[in-house]
Amino acid sequence: MSSPKARKDSRLARAVAAEVQSVIAVRGITQRDLARMTGLSQNYISTRLRNELPLDLGDVEMICKALGLGDPAQFIVTADERWGDEMEVLLMQDDFQLAAKRGQRRDDDSDDGN
Repeated sequence: MSSPKARKDSRLARAVAAEVQSVIAVRGITQRDLARMTGLSQNYISTRLRNELPLDLGDVEMICKALGLGDPAQFIVTADERWGDEMEVLLMQDDFQLAAKRGQRRDDDSDDGN
């Protein structure tokens, strides 16, 4: 079974994850450190920062509090402003690659039938 993926419409969730990654990188904080600071497991943090599952609002609140980032709502707005357009492009590329793979499989199936 393949690993779960963030929902197609989760551009904002991806932007928030990118902003968290940016903040911890700039501060020299590891995912393990962030896990300790928030009380979440490292696996939980890692899964969300890889966009396999989205961060929920409670996660964002805990992360903002642990990192001293202030208002979680403003953090989300900032993340969207900084990363939103880039995430939209990445999602479109993901969709294109998926469509290409599906088309290739159809071509492969039709080659088998001839």
